[in-house]
Amino acid sequence: MEQWVKYWQQMTKMWKLSWDPYLKAATAMQEQSDRMLDLMLQQIDISSEEARKQVREWLQGAREVSKVYRAQLEAIQENIKKLEEMLEQPAKPKQAKQE
Repeated sequence: MEQWVKYWQQMTKMWKLSWDPYLKAATAMQEQSDRMLDLMLQQIDISSEEARKQVREWLQGAREVSKVYRAQLEAIQENIKKLEEMLEQPAKPKQAKQE
């Protein structure tokens, strides 16, 4: 049993080592995308109010998708932490059945 715990601890460590850089890169990319969208909206030359409204709606949709994606990334991060905590707890010995 103890070797399985060590195996899962090693797997969790590997996941975390690969996950942390991915999370940082994804977060940076989303922040840059948000800034780019803001700049685009400020600099775009649209004379029609209807076109401006469509661009704003598109930007709002893009931001909503970004929020959902960010929440999913955070949920994965939390699950990795929970798995680490669970594996760090000492295993309880099984009690023999009394008949």
